[in-house]
Amino acid sequence: MKAKRKPILVRRGNITVRIYPYPKNGATYYNVADYSSGKRMFLGFSELKRAKTEAALIATRMSTGDQDVLELRSADRAAYLRASQLLRPTEVPLESAIA
Repeated sequence: MKAKRKPILVRRGNITVRIYPYPKNGATYYNVADYSSGKRMFLGFSELKRAKTEAALIATRMSTGDQDVLELRSADRAAYLRASQLLRPTEVPLESAIA
């Protein structure tokens, strides 16, 4: 019988998000349990740092009550964050720059 690995816990306030490590093809991968939509979904990551970052975002969103948010795919989220970062020095909101 395989030894079970304990989940990694990320806490914000009274919210805990679990990261489940699991071996696959000789490497360790990580599943983040996301309950923010009302049902459990797993988000998979190959790097612990990225899994912890996503778990922290989920926990923060849930602890502040900001659960009704737009869900973006990782590529869309990365594009949004990069666009916001590029516009920050100009102090122009993203929607104004696009218009």
